[in-house]
Amino acid sequence: MENNKIRILAIDDNRDNLVSLKALIQDEYAEAVILTSQSGRQGLEIAATEDPDVIFLDILMPGMDGYEVCTKLKADARLCDTPVVFITAIKGDKEHRIKALESGAEAFLAKPIDEIELTAQIRAMLKIRAANIRKRDEKEFLSALVEEKTKALSESNKKTLQLLDAVKREKALIEAIFDSIPGYLYVYDENGTLIRWNKQHETMTGYSAEELSHMTLEKWFDQEDGQRVNSAVHDVFAKGYGEVEAHLILKSGEKMFIRSSGVPLVWDGKKYFTGIGLDITEHKRVEMQLRQNMDDLLESQRIAHLGTWRMDIETNQVIWSDELYRIYGLDPTLPPPPFPEQKKLFAAESWEALSKALKHTRESGVPYELELETVVVGGKHGWIWLRCEAVKDSSGKITGLWGAALDITERKKTEQDLLYLSNHDHLTALYNRRFFEEQLKRLDTKKNLPLSVIMCDVNGLKLVNDSFGHDVGDALLKETAKIIKRVSREHDLIARIGGDEFVVALPKTTAEETELITNVIKELASKEKVSNLELSISFGIDTKTNDRQSIIEIVANAENHMYRQKLYERSSIRSKTIDLIMNTLFEKSNQEALHSNRVSTLCQSIASKMNFNEDAIKQMRIAGLIHDIGKIGVDEKILNKQGRLTLEERRDIERHPEIGWKILSSTAEFSELARFVLSHHENWNGSGYPKGLKGEAIPLEARIIRVADSYDAMTSERSYKKGMSKEAAIEELKRCSGTQFDPVVVEVFVHMELVESSDYRQIDSHFLH
Repeated sequence: MENNKIRILAIDDNRDNLVSLKALIQDEYAEAVILTSQSGRQGLEIAATEDPDVIFLDILMPGMDGYEVCTKLKADARLCDTPVVFITAIKGDKEHRIKALESGAEAFLAKPIDEIELTAQIRAMLKIRAANIRKRDEKEFLSALVEEKTKALSESNKKTLQLLDAVKREKALIEAIFDSIPGYLYVYDENGTLIRWNKQHETMTGYSAEELSHMTLEKWFDQEDGQRVNSAVHDVFAKGYGEVEAHLILKSGEKMFIRSSGVPLVWDGKKYFTGIGLDITEHKRVEMQLRQNMDDLLESQRIAHLGTWRMDIETNQVIWSDELYRIYGLDPTLPPPPFPEQKKLFAAESWEALSKALKHTRESGVPYELELETVVVGGKHGWIWLRCEAVKDSSGKITGLWGAALDITERKKTEQDLLYLSNHDHLTALYNRRFFEEQLKRLDTKKNLPLSVIMCDVNGLKLVNDSFGHDVGDALLKETAKIIKRVSREHDLIARIGGDEFVVALPKTTAEETELITNVIKELASKEKVSNLELSISFGIDTKTNDRQSIIEIVANAENHMYRQKLYERSSIRSKTIDLIMNTLFEKSNQEALHSNRVSTLCQSIASKMNFNEDAIKQMRIAGLIHDIGKIGVDEKILNKQGRLTLEERRDIERHPEIGWKILSSTAEFSELARFVLSHHENWNGSGYPKGLKGEAIPLEARIIRVADSYDAMTSERSYKKGMSKEAAIEELKRCSGTQFDPVVVEVFVHMELVESSDYRQIDSHFLH
């Protein structure tokens, strides 16, 4: 489109925005006519009078916003072909984009406007505009063509019958009549030989008069069409009239789709049949195209779940499309239910809205759009979008209603799911932090005083996740949510606001009542266990008693109280969890239990021989017992495997020092032991794992565990090997002294009297307390 022909309308209540947009457009389209408006209503008037090629439309405007303007533009038959581009400063707002497209806009342009993107949008909109106009013109042309051809065919048939009747009365006029007919005329004798024809017969078929004089009926058609033609000829003589549609074979070999009608003729005492053949090739093409368009329309309706309906106002008779039957789950072979009975197809509130809208449209002619809740066969609920328009006669009187219905059940379900997900915590189904903060503002009113807040925190969740996996941690959270919901009242607001934090807002609840509710939650939690883990929750509460207090401060106070309680309980909870981890490991593998106890005894003896003080000796005993705590993260099948481990299984086992360090380092009282556990597979020459530490960079305690652990592994019997003798194991330790093992520790161990005794004591892991 030439620049000087482009007409662009910009609608924005901000004049500066209009000036900027106009300047950007004229940089690329200098000759374009730029029309501007600062209100939606004035913009509609300009659009109606100026017929712009593209409309740029701001969303937020006083009086009439961009969505309403766009909806009115698309509802106007004169303007619906004009593409609309929304301009907004909200660049990534999906909701605004969806709403813009639902109102009929073709595109969305964000501020600040990029000149290149603006130019591209204008070019794209001009193409859409041209395509819309071309499509509309083609539709109008096709409709006119069908009407013209149908009228011509009707007139031709009428004239033909009149002329055939005249042939019987006035034979003298036959030649003139033959040559005046729009189509080919023929006369065949009883044997099917062509004896008379008109000039058009020669023109249409390509045969000369000489060639036509030798033509017989069967030469014009193939076998299938010939059978239908013969049947029509039989009707001519038997019934007095015959008609057929068939493909006439022309001299060129091409086929012409014709409609031929014939009547009997008695001439000079002999029987003939005469008639006219019309070329209906184009008519059939148009007819087939229309049929295809109709099939495509019906298929599109089926795919889009879009049904249509009509209602006669005088009789209240309703006609439905097949897709509307499918939407409601009804049998399309039956008539649709009478309008009053359609009440059963809608939820009560939706039927009331529909009835009001229908009444208004019947009386005023103003169309409506509604989203309605349906009740389909079987009582299942769904949703449809419904639009209704009035049908008027030539005098403007409303004679009926026409509408479209779109099945939007899945869309509504998705919207509801998204709304639910945006407000709820996916794990516990409680409200999330965002929703809680919004609703807390709603609850923060004078009528809800006293307004109390309970903060809850699940103790030791990180340690549980690290040790037993997130499934167990999630189970703790779900159980906590279940208990809080069980105790809370209907009007209380409960939310999960963090990984291990919950909050409850209690309107019209005193501090004393809140304390009682908290105690009930605490009591119920103390009775619950998840995978043998005690459910421990720290609490903090505070109450807003007058409207001068800040609810934010109340929440902060409750949170601070909770954290103080958590500090008091943390050590005990974590120690219990460590105990549980060790007992769980020992339950998984009796072999591990025996091994850990023996290594604990050996570590205690070595530390004693190396003159450690009493506390350090006790620490070595504990370190020896829990040195393999990280194996809690190793599959039980690997721990108890009867036979040698695969390379992959070996790698899985070798992760246990790091897992153990991760578990123990989260607890202050075991943080020092965590270092020893992490390094107990390091070698004196740096060839160990996980860090490849060397010599005295390895903690002495870890070097002691290394010797004790290796000695017990060598002397213990496995399913795939016999244990070494003590003497052989000692020789192996000495051989690897200075490579795998600390020479000093090996020297101490070799001279220990403990080696001469087989009395390894069983140690109860509960001494960790």
